[in-house]
Amino acid sequence: MKYLVAAMLVFACGPMFAEDDNPIIKDIRTKLKDPTKPFTIMVTFKVKAGKNAEFEKSAKNAQTETAKEKGNVTYLFNHDPDHPETYVLYERWKNLDSLIEHLKLKHTVDFLKVAGETTEGGPKVKTYHAVD
Repeated sequence: MKYLVAAMLVFACGPMFAEDDNPIIKDIRTKLKDPTKPFTIMVTFKVKAGKNAEFEKSAKNAQTETAKEKGNVTYLFNHDPDHPETYVLYERWKNLDSLIEHLKLKHTVDFLKVAGETTEGGPKVKTYHAVD
């Protein structure tokens, strides 16, 4: 629960957090064996009733723009057909610094603002690192 509240603050404040204060970055950093190597995160969003179109429009823009980022490997939004309010974002990054830079970009800030307004309960972030 504490982590969900922190994640909601990230959505509300976006990049206003200093890198070391960002609760999502702090959590991801603790789970990576080596922050200079590729890793994956999956972020689950629960969209409020009637807000799917607004969420999807912003998500599509973020997806298009993030694909152009040098440190991004994959960034894909997925919609759960069995649970229309649920979206899962699959993100693969070359390293942690790439994700940190991503969080500072306008399209990310814009998406985080819309996500904060259109979702409930905060995002659920899960971190994965490659098997050595």
